[in-house]
Amino acid sequence: MYEKCSIINEFIKCESKSQFKGAFILIIVGLILGFVIFMIRKLHRPTLTNTIIAGITANLLSFGVTLFCGFFEFKYVVMVAIVAFVLGIITILLSMKITSFQRRWKMILFIIICGLLVIGFLSIVLSYFYCIFEILFNTCWICLILLAIVFTPYYFYLNNESTDYSSYFIGFINVFEIITLYLFVLITSLDIGQTTLKCDYGGNE
Repeated sequence: MYEKCSIINEFIKCESKSQFKGAFILIIVGLILGFVIFMIRKLHRPTLTNTIIAGITANLLSFGVTLFCGFFEFKYVVMVAIVAFVLGIITILLSMKITSFQRRWKMILFIIICGLLVIGFLSIVLSYFYCIFEILFNTCWICLILLAIVFTPYYFYLNNESTDYSSYFIGFINVFEIITLYLFVLITSLDIGQTTLKCDYGGNE
């Protein structure tokens, strides 16, 4: 039987608000641009154009997430920020310890990532019928983001991009990943914490 879940209900409730639409568009564009920057090696070079593109991407995502936060109670915004920051710092510190990777572990990591992707995408569809899959979907993507943070420096080391600029670029990627992590944890709080969005954007339900 079809069942609308907390996250879907809350998004539908606020979809008519211009601030919500604006936040959603900025977040989607920021996430897409960030993924493109990460995947295209030409955009990793220390040029003025690439720096401007990275700056625009970071600002779009940050502004979108900031607008989105306005629909949550302040206490949840702060609590989720603390959780995301702590998780981000722990994974960044862990990433500094990884300098080599055995073939067996590469295969295991590949299988884990593929599994999380498959489960994550399937959960999008299944969440329209069973609410538990909303949490499963967000959990999969949170795990993928944490794995991305851990292995970002190793990726650049593996591709011989160990320059002074790469340190700056890795920092940009890490900040981008932590903001994305914050976004998914915040969305998950709609189900786990049973919070509701403030669709009037003024502090009242």
